[in-house]
Amino acid sequence: MTHRSRLTWLLALLALVVAACGGGDTGADDDTDSTTTTAAPAGEGLLGELQASGTVRIGIANEVPYGYEDEAGNVTGEAPEVAKAVLANLGIDNVEAVVVEFGTLIPGLQAGQFDMIAAGMFITPDRAKQIIFSDPDYCVSNAFAVVDGNPMGISDFQSIIDSGATLAVLSGAVDEGYAVDSGVPDDQIERFSDVNAQYDALAAGRVDAVSGTALTVNTQADARDGMEATPGFFPVIDGVEQVGCGGFGFLDQGFRDAFNAELKKLQADGTVEEIVTSFGFAAEDVEKAAALTAEELANPSGGEASAPEGLLADLIADGTVRVGIANEVPYGYEDEAGNVTGEAPEVAKAVLANLGIDNVEAVVVEFGTLIPGLQAGQFDMIAAGMFITPDRAKQIIFSDPDYCVSNAFAVVDGNPMGISDFQSIIDSGATLAVLSGAVDEGYAVDSGVPDDQIERFSDVNAQYDALAAGRVDAVSGTALTVNTQADARDGMEATPGFFPVIDGVEQVGCGGFGFLDQGFRDAFNAELKKLQADGTVEEIVTSFGFAAEDVEKAAALTAEELSTP
Repeated sequence: MTHRSRLTWLLALLALVVAACGGGDTGADDDTDSTTTTAAPAGEGLLGELQASGTVRIGIANEVPYGYEDEAGNVTGEAPEVAKAVLANLGIDNVEAVVVEFGTLIPGLQAGQFDMIAAGMFITPDRAKQIIFSDPDYCVSNAFAVVDGNPMGISDFQSIIDSGATLAVLSGAVDEGYAVDSGVPDDQIERFSDVNAQYDALAAGRVDAVSGTALTVNTQADARDGMEATPGFFPVIDGVEQVGCGGFGFLDQGFRDAFNAELKKLQADGTVEEIVTSFGFAAEDVEKAAALTAEELANPSGGEASAPEGLLADLIADGTVRVGIANEVPYGYEDEAGNVTGEAPEVAKAVLANLGIDNVEAVVVEFGTLIPGLQAGQFDMIAAGMFITPDRAKQIIFSDPDYCVSNAFAVVDGNPMGISDFQSIIDSGATLAVLSGAVDEGYAVDSGVPDDQIERFSDVNAQYDALAAGRVDAVSGTALTVNTQADARDGMEATPGFFPVIDGVEQVGCGGFGFLDQGFRDAFNAELKKLQADGTVEEIVTSFGFAAEDVEKAAALTAEELSTP
């Protein structure tokens, strides 16, 4: 097919299905909810109480550089400083610290001594059974502090066993678990409740090595005479590499979700990297963390905790997943040969293959019946590029988004009325075509466009035919659809893309995958994040006409923040 004939075919297919879809390119959105990017979200429950009081109590263990009090008594460290930045975005400016031993951080949170943990605590399966974690803000390798020259040749836990060295570990920290799970005999392990006490013991010759994160070990060894740090490494236990990544601990899900959403924004804009690297971490430590989620760290691949259960186990055993689509180009549709394709099905195929599921079958329904169809068991998940909105998130569980898309207008060549946003529609008196029931209609109404300037259509092509015939002055739609339509027609052009601002809030439309089963969603989401990090998602989605920025913007957002504007 030529470029022009392919465009014509795509537009024809879109015209056939749009009535069933009810919303065209926008994913048949019948509401105007989208993510907040300029204002702190109003919370409920614990978050609402904390916002009202303006104060959060954080638990720390006085461990440099993770969370500690400096000589002046100020609370600082990578975790408290990141927490302060995130909490400020949530409208909470006062952070108070409660200092406890590391091993009592989780019991202290559970007992209500503080509202969250901000101590650089590693996210592990055992801990994730007791509290809720944010996504990580840093990752770091393990190392040992030894006396100068490393006379016992210590490099990993096996070398501790082989040399008979006595190892100092912080009680309750992951290092203790690493040592035990690596087979270090108990009579070779000395447990301490204080970080400095371990290094004092090494200096006095009471232990032969101290285990800790590479950052802490290097910091301590540099500050003391007669010590050095071994090279960093990631312990391998039962064939699984233990990636140490720290996050923030919570008991309240709503508080955690709101915190996590703001954390992702600050990771995306570089704030987290700036803060964390100022405490001696490498930029790679922060970048590695940004590509991981709490779910995958709590359920490491290959570990016992990651064994699939419930629906996911059934799907893996069967080897097939049924996805719901609405036959909407370019989101999810059947091509001329009857093959299921589109940005959402193709991303889903890549993710599901990583989960061991190679067969994807599609069930085609009207867009408006996708959620009811999922709820009724017609299919196992939705892969239709559906916008994540608060109303929809009350009905189903969403993955994080895989694309975001801006709005634009189609106008006649030269844009004689100077149309650029909804205010310019009002000011110019232009007549605007919108797709009935789509987010564009809501954007126009909520932006104050008078009703006598709005023409509603139930068919995508009919809007552009009306523009070509001079019956309307502009057509509103997502930038992707507007550009596709304008490119395929003579005498039209697309205005630059923009995100409408309504009541001071930027409206960001981002699509994700829908689920009912939490375990399936979490496993899917973890693999999705990996494929976003390695560029696979961008390669797939941009092949369907999306811009790389659309994919990059989505990778910096979460389902939680799109569901809770």
